[in-house]
This record gives sequence, C-alpha cells and structure tokens, in this order.
Amino acid sequence: MNTTVLACNFAGAELKKLKKLCSAKGVRLRAVTPEDQAQPIGALCGVEKRLPGASPSAAPAEEKTLVFARLTERQLDSLLTEMRTARVGTDALKAVLTPSNAGWSVHKLAAELMRERASLG
Repeated sequence: MNTTVLACNFAGAELKKLKKLCSAKGVRLRAVTPEDQAQPIGALCGVEKRLPGASPSAAPAEEKTLVFARLTERQLDSLLTEMRTARVGTDALKAVLTPSNAGWSVHKLAAELMRERASLG
C-alpha cells in the first residue's frame, strides 16, 4: 500500500517544500482541495470509497491540516524531523489516519484537533 500525506490549506512555496520532502521519503503528497474536504479522509487517502455527490455541509476547514496514512513509525518520525528542519508545516494540525477517523471529513478532523489542542494549552 502507498504511504500518503494529505495536505489541507497549503499553497505556494510551503506546498512545494512539503512535496519535495515527501517525495524524498517516497511518500505521496495529496493537496486536498476545498471541494474534497467533504469526502472522508479515508477516501482521500485511498483506503475507503469516495462518497458520490458529497457536498460540504459546513464551510471548509481553514486550518492547515496534515493527515499521515500508512507510514511506519520510522517514516513518520523521519518526515516530521525533516519538516521541522525545513520549517514547513510546523504550525499545522497533524493526525494519523485511524479506523476511528477514516470516515471523518477534513472539517470534522480539524475541529476535533483544535478541541484537543485547546484542552492541552
């Protein structure tokens, strides 16, 4: 199975840097469009089927969000280290694809991550 990183709300030079880092690690990067944010993140990662005719029920997530799918612990640690060194995506919300969140939209995942971040701070 292919390893994948979903990148939501990344653009320009930052997206290019992120693509370069992922490519060097053999990881596919998928930039998620606002229209695709209504799809389950599992579908965007290629592990579930897309929902036909899914339309956003809420506004697209505004926060930069990264979702890591099917990376080994070593791959994830290495990629996160490279991202910190390159100063790319450091302010983004980050999650690993799980059976629990695979059916969530990007908007729902970002909202949950923001709640978790607020409770820690």
